[in-house]
Amino acid sequence: CAIDSCPVDCIYWVDKDELPALEFVTRRMQKSSVGISMGQGEGGGQRGQDPFQAAAAFLKERERIVRLRMKRREQKREGE
Repeated sequence: CAIDSCPVDCIYWVDKDELPALEFVTRRMQKSSVGISMGQGEGGGQRGQDPFQAAAAFLKERERIVRLRMKRREQKREGE
């Protein structure tokens, strides 16, 4: 199994409903090979952004925008 053979423990199980957001945010993230990231020990380079944190931030911002649009629609209806 790929998860058991990963030398840096970087493969994770995710729920099917989490996958679209993770795929969206990781499209723009810089990818690095295992050999490069393993060779960057203490202070040896910058680690990439956590895709799970990026997906959570994306979903939070998306929810904020949806709420804002709903509020604007309600205000527009009340003004008619």
